[in-house]
Amino acid sequence: MPAVVERLDIFDRHRPRDAAFVGVGERDADVARRNLDVVRQAYRLGRGSLLDVVAEQRRYIEIENGYTDALKQVYDAAVDIERAVGVAGR
Repeated sequence: MPAVVERLDIFDRHRPRDAAFVGVGERDADVARRNLDVVRQAYRLGRGSLLDVVAEQRRYIEIENGYTDALKQVYDAAVDIERAVGVAGR
């Protein structure tokens, strides 16, 4: 039983880091969304090309995909740890 408690302590120590990661990813996605909005507005005002809009949309999608993939890895790791220590639905 002490080994299980030790594993849970390790798991709990990683949770704040995971929460910080989620916050950074959300902030990056938010910045990317605002950048896309600015480029679109510039295009509407005749200050940019359609190619600029498409390139910024691509960057935004890449950031969103990267964030989503990394978030899935965090959640998958948490599930694996919970399975390993026999904890259900923490």
